[in-house]
Amino acid sequence: FKPPHNSYVWALAEGGVPLLLAFLALFALLWRRLGQLCVAYARHDVLPNFPHWLRVYTVLLLFFSFFADVWIEEHLFLLIGATMLMDHWRRAAADPSPATA
Repeated sequence: FKPPHNSYVWALAEGGVPLLLAFLALFALLWRRLGQLCVAYARHDVLPNFPHWLRVYTVLLLFFSFFADVWIEEHLFLLIGATMLMDHWRRAAADPSPATA
């Protein structure tokens, strides 16, 4: 037995249509959140282009998912983690309330 070298087929084979739809919904939400971050970080001093780079990375990940089973590797976790961290920084900068210990 060898797994398919296609993340889409792999998701269909392992979890059926619900798993594939869950992955596609995750990528759609990630794409939308990165679009919001592109606007929020447009005038940032240090990271103005990082959300754009993450969008390019998402497109490349989805493209190469047709040729390899990359959804089970660390790329997806790093992409989601970087997006969550940037969103956290954006919200923390907008909310000047003091931090609790």
